[in-house]
This record gives sequence, C-alpha cells and structure tokens, in this order.
Amino acid sequence: MRSSSDWTDGFIGVRLHNSLGDKWSWVFRANAGAGGSDLALGMDIDFHREFSNGNQFLVGFRMLGIDDENSSGAVRTELDMMIFSGLTIGYTFNF
Repeated sequence: MRSSSDWTDGFIGVRLHNSLGDKWSWVFRANAGAGGSDLALGMDIDFHREFSNGNQFLVGFRMLGIDDENSSGAVRTELDMMIFSGLTIGYTFNF
C-alpha cells in the first residue's frame, strides 16, 4: 500500500522593492494560499548591498506558516499552523 501527504495550493502575493541610496535596497514579499492546506502564509524581507561589479550581498528574514488539519486515507495530516522562520543570507553573481 502506497500513501502520500502531498498537496497543491493556489497562491496570491505582493512584492515591494525600494532603494535605500546608491548601493542599498530592500525587497519585501508576502503571499497567502489555500487549497490542499487550510492556509499557507509566506513573508520575507531582504536587504541588498550592490557592489561595483553588479554582484549583490543580501541578508534578510523569511517566515513560512502552514495550517492543515485534513485527514486523507491511510495518511493523517495534522499541522496546526506550523511556522518555520529564520535568517537568510545570500550572494548574487552577475555575469
């Protein structure tokens, strides 16, 4: 017997971007979805530092929340608004 707890959600979101001077900028993204889960929420904010060669360093915070209390066949899923969050660090190379 094979079982699965996969699901698919539809999402809608927003993205905001603004400059903080010549070399710094920020990006904010948020989304909400539902379908297979009862509710899925995502949010992140990143601060970017652009270098003279076009590369960028970024640091930010990301959060993902999932609420699902559906039962399906042999697999029972009970996520009561489980939240994952933490620091994001990245580097972008432009060629």
